Amino acid sequence: MSNNNQVTNREEDLIEAIYRSPDRDTGVTVTYLCGALKLAKPSVSLMLKRLQEKELIERQPYGRIYLTKEGEKLAQEVLRLHQAIKNALIAMGVSEEIAEADACKMEHFLHKETLEALTQSLCSREARGIHNRRPKR
Repeated sequence: MSNNNQVTNREEDLIEAIYRSPDRDTGVTVTYLCGALKLAKPSVSLMLKRLQEKELIERQPYGRIYLTKEGEKLAQEVLRLHQAIKNALIAMGVSEEIAEADACKMEHFLHKETLEALTQSLCSREARGIHNRRPKR
């Protein structure tokens, strides 16, 4: 993707919400996305317009929304990183609820290279049976 077509953090969240929707095969609605992201309709509509211009979604006016093949690839990558971070945090003893919230923040604020290295390191440690334990209080 060129710099012109960079996807913002909010747009990534929207793509992930479409991908996670139980209705993704039959198309999601703007109303669903507003609820899932806790955003107002004008904000969601603007992001959808930009994602359509970037050819990451398909949408008819006032119709259902679908990911394109490129949009689906991006969603899978975003979700893969999100799940890897969340699982790594849980393996370190963080509660699932906090791990979910922190994974959402980390996936947007850490560089992709850092995220990849972090998840690779933690995943390989987990595979070797090395787990950090929360210190006893």
